[in-house]
Amino acid sequence: MTDRALRRSGLAAYAASDDWRESLMAHARGVRRTFLGDPVLTDLILIRGALSPMARRLGEQETQKAIANMIEAGLDEQTAHDTYSAVSELVRGSVLLARLTQKHNAAQQTEPADDGGSATDPVPQDDRAFELLLSSVLTSVAIPG
Repeated sequence: MTDRALRRSGLAAYAASDDWRESLMAHARGVRRTFLGDPVLTDLILIRGALSPMARRLGEQETQKAIANMIEAGLDEQTAHDTYSAVSELVRGSVLLARLTQKHNAAQQTEPADDGGSATDPVPQDDRAFELLLSSVLTSVAIPG
């Protein structure tokens, strides 16, 4: 089931460029957008952790592409790995929080909320906190030299 969900998801691939920060930001945003838009994928991979061989392989490939791009740009291997891990955890955490909030809201009564929306409205996908944290993580990484 996980493989089937992954095949239909269109999960964003990492696209290396001369600006590793922009590449990593675009990748993080794309992965986050995919997970926020697909509760089944989120539940299978991020909440239940049901990683199939295909999911593990795709994850490893994207991780290696990103780390190689950062090393090529001048980061040492440990910094590149730590940076990718921090961004990955930020994406996962923000998606999990949004999904859990969505599940909580769905469990509540479906009366209109104070803002005019219903309790089952999806969590907004343009989360300013995510963008601020993502920018903060990436601008704090210095290339030696």
